[in-house]
Amino acid sequence: MDLSRLFIETINADNIYIKNANHFVKLIVENSSFKKIELAKILQVSPSSVSKWLYSNVAIPITSFNFLYQLSKNKRIPDKIMFSTKSGSGIRTWVLPNELNSKLAYLLGYLAGDGCLHTNSYTISFVFNNLNECKRILSTLRKLFHIEADYDNYKTYFVVRLNSKVLHLFFNKLFDFPLGKKKGKLQVPSLIQNSSSKIKLQFIRGFFNADGCLCHTEKTYALMFKQSTERFLKQLKIMLLEFGYNLNGPYFDKQNDSWLLATWKASTINNLKRILEINAAIVQPGLRHEPSKFRRKLETRVQIPLAAHT
Repeated sequence: MDLSRLFIETINADNIYIKNANHFVKLIVENSSFKKIELAKILQVSPSSVSKWLYSNVAIPITSFNFLYQLSKNKRIPDKIMFSTKSGSGIRTWVLPNELNSKLAYLLGYLAGDGCLHTNSYTISFVFNNLNECKRILSTLRKLFHIEADYDNYKTYFVVRLNSKVLHLFFNKLFDFPLGKKKGKLQVPSLIQNSSSKIKLQFIRGFFNADGCLCHTEKTYALMFKQSTERFLKQLKIMLLEFGYNLNGPYFDKQNDSWLLATWKASTINNLKRILEINAAIVQPGLRHEPSKFRRKLETRVQIPLAAHT
C-alpha cells in the first residue's frame, strides 16, 4: 500500500505542494501527447511554471501533480517525495510513510484514544498521563514524518501539539479520523480493518495505552477498553475475536458517559497482557466478578497507572 500515492489521489487542496518529483514529472510530460503550452492552459498556469517544474527543483501544486500523475503509466511514486505548505512563517516540508507499518498503526491507535484533530486549525494534539508514552509518540512522529516536536508539561499530564495541514488531511481523509469531538463519530479506520493481523495488533495496542486499563477492586480484576463511541468498540471487539479473544460488551458506563469493552477472565487478561505488552502483575485465576456485579461496583475500581504498562 503506497500511502503517498493514496494521499495524492485523494487530496484536492490548495497550498499543498510536491517536492523532489521533478524528474518523475519530466518523464511523464515527455511521454505524453501534450506540449508544455497545452499543459499550461489545462492547468491554468504559465508556460514558465511548467518549465520550472520540469527543469528545476521547484515544488509542484498537488492538484497539478495529480493531473500529470494520471497521465503516467508508471504509478510508483518516487521514494523521496516530500509535501510542503506555504504560510506566513515560510515553507514547511513533511514526509509521509510509504506504507501502513507497525509504528504508524500504533500511532493511529493512540490517536483514536487520546488524540484530536482540531476543527478551527490544522492542529493535531496528543494527551498523555506519563512521560514515557509521550516520548514514545515523539520518537514515532520523528521516524514516520521527520518531525521534531516537543511536549508541554502540565504537571499531571503532557500534551504534544502539531500544526500541519498535510498531516491533518492525512489522518482525516486517509484514516477516517473525525474533526473535533470524536463522540459518536469515531470508527476503526477501514485501512486498519483490512490490514494484516500484525498491523491490527499494533493499532489495538496503541489504543489500549491511550484508553485502556487494567482495573481492580478488592477481589476483581478486569481488562477494559473505554470509548465514547459504541460503534468503535464493536469494531474493536471484532478485531479481538480474530485473535481468539471474546470480550464482554460494549457496556454503557452511565457515570462516565462512555462505553466499555471488558474481560474478567484471568487467562484472557494474562494473554492480552502478553500480546499487548502490558507490564503489570499476573492476574491470579478466580479473582473475578460477573459483569453485572462489576458494573454496579464500577465507581470503586482502581486503575493501574499507564506508567505500569508502557
